[in-house]
Amino acid sequence: MRESVEGTMDPEPTPSPEVLTLTAGPTSVSVLPRIGFTISSLRHHDQEYLSFHGGVDALRQGHTTGVPLLAPWANRLRGPDYESGGQVVQVVGAPGVHLDANGLPIHGTMVGRSGWRVGPIRTAADHGAVSATFDAGADAGVMASFPFPHTIAVELDLVPGALSVRTTLTATGAAAVPVSFGWHPYV
Repeated sequence: MRESVEGTMDPEPTPSPEVLTLTAGPTSVSVLPRIGFTISSLRHHDQEYLSFHGGVDALRQGHTTGVPLLAPWANRLRGPDYESGGQVVQVVGAPGVHLDANGLPIHGTMVGRSGWRVGPIRTAADHGAVSATFDAGADAGVMASFPFPHTIAVELDLVPGALSVRTTLTATGAAAVPVSFGWHPYV
C-alpha cells in the first residue's frame, strides 16, 4: 500500500500511513513511519537516488536499506556488553539487537522498529516537512539493551533538490544518555 499525504498543514499527530511521501517541485522523499521511520525513496526529476535492496521485509528483519536510523549506537559494539557510568549492560540476546558476522551487536535497535508518532505534516508546492518522535523510555525492547530513558525526534525538511534531516535525542530520565547515532544512506 502506498499513501501520499498532501494538504496545507496538519498540526495534530496523525495515524501513521504505511508510506508517507512529501513532494517539493521535482523532488520527493518517501518514509516508512511504521518501520523505523526509514527513508525508502529519494527522487529528483524522476531519478531514484536510494537503494532499497531487500525492501520492507529486510527492514523488519533488522537489515539496513534505504536510509535507516542507527540508534542508540551506530556501527558495531566491541563486545557482547558495554559499560556506562559504572553500569554494565548485556546487549547480546536483548530484543531488537542484531549481530554482525562476528557475533558483535551492530546498528543499534531502531532499524525496522515500530512505535513512531508522526506529526505535524506540512506541505506546499515547493516545500514539504514532517516530524516524528519515538519514546525509547517507554519501549521495553529498547530499554533491555539501552537502559537510558530518552526520546528521539526527527524532522525531514524537503525543498526542490534538497532534503535535510534533523535528529534530536533528549534524555527523559535522571541519568545522562551515552549515545552515538547516525543515518546510514544507501545511495
